[in-house]
Amino acid sequence: MDSCTGYGFVNVFGTNESSKTKLDFRSKSKSICMNSQNNDPDQVHSISIVVPRSLTHHANHHVNSVKSDSSINTLSYVESVQSANDSENTQIHVGSAMVAVIGTLAAWTSLKLVNRVRRTRFVKKRTGKRDVAEKLHPKIAQFYDLRSAMWERVWGEHMHHGFYGLNESFDAYKNPQKAQIDMMHQLLSLGDIDALKSKGQLKILDVGCGIGGSVRFLATQLVNATVQGVTLSPEQVKRANEINASKNLNDRAHVSRGDAMELPFDDSTFDVVWSLESAEHFPDKFQFIREAFRVLKPGGTLLMAAWCHRSCPPALSVDDRYVLENVYEKYCVSHMCSLDEFKNYALRAKFRRIETADWTAAVKPFWRDVVKSAVSMKGVKELVSTGIPAIESALAMRHMIEGFNRNTIVFGVMTARKPYSHELEQEDRLLEALTCRSTEN
Repeated sequence: MDSCTGYGFVNVFGTNESSKTKLDFRSKSKSICMNSQNNDPDQVHSISIVVPRSLTHHANHHVNSVKSDSSINTLSYVESVQSANDSENTQIHVGSAMVAVIGTLAAWTSLKLVNRVRRTRFVKKRTGKRDVAEKLHPKIAQFYDLRSAMWERVWGEHMHHGFYGLNESFDAYKNPQKAQIDMMHQLLSLGDIDALKSKGQLKILDVGCGIGGSVRFLATQLVNATVQGVTLSPEQVKRANEINASKNLNDRAHVSRGDAMELPFDDSTFDVVWSLESAEHFPDKFQFIREAFRVLKPGGTLLMAAWCHRSCPPALSVDDRYVLENVYEKYCVSHMCSLDEFKNYALRAKFRRIETADWTAAVKPFWRDVVKSAVSMKGVKELVSTGIPAIESALAMRHMIEGFNRNTIVFGVMTARKPYSHELEQEDRLLEALTCRSTEN
């Protein structure tokens, strides 16, 4: 603002105050003058337009208004551009997510296909390779010779599943050692323990007794009993009798080497035949049932628990057979049969009062506890010191877990009674009468 004249001016271009051109609006005519030190038009640096103050105010107001409108328009434009960008980004994210989902599904399908082919090949390779007793028995003996000491140091004297309860009594977080004791209590309760206790001197045979954990349990629970255990493992025989002596039970508990399919005992010797998780190893399970019948006294009881596969039909799938074949290979198991097959074997062997039960739900938590023990510092140390075969067995736990989760593997129990001879004769007469009636009709 020119303080002398009261007129304003706008510097149009340039910044040199010594060279100004003013447009004077005081007269009707416009005059433009070159304000330069040498009056040379070529050296003009700026042009100043001098206008009245009121015009300057209006001009500035108009400019501000234009700026404001321009700012609003610009903001609106930016917002619309941002909205468009957000929409485009959303479409990009949705598209990327769809691509990721499709890619994941494709990868999952490919892995499933590869896994199915691999499992099918493995099953075909293993089919028909079941070992006979002559070949399997040395393997079983070696299997337990190598691992029994390790298992004892990690788990103690019992080498079988724990019982975690059924229905309302189920306790998934029961102490695993207590669960193993409960398993023996549960199996023994199926044999009418009160009746056993009321008898005179009892003789019990434990087939596949390990290092004698259940032998000592039975001798403790039934003080009127003498318990004999048999196993294929020389190392287990030695260790079992050492523990028996240390607990002052060697007069009522003894372990020797013996074959379940050819028991080294006379006919009608025992009141109870007990088999806790050993029958899965026997190549000829029917022969074991017949041997149990032979060595039992009339009125005697068979109590057994074994790894089984599910009932058929439907036929075992490729996945079922893959799990089973891996368990057979890694745990030196001949083969598994269904609980119905065990019942059929018992009937054919002339056992009566046969009862079966599925305790799979009661033992499932056991494998969680086995995994915990295997990955503990103590467990890892024992596995490494025992060697590669023990590590391979530990890694095979995943197949047992999958088998239980798929309901491929069943933990089955069976009790049966050997009838007296007159009971069998009466049964034969009834069957003969029924046969005659059907023939007459």
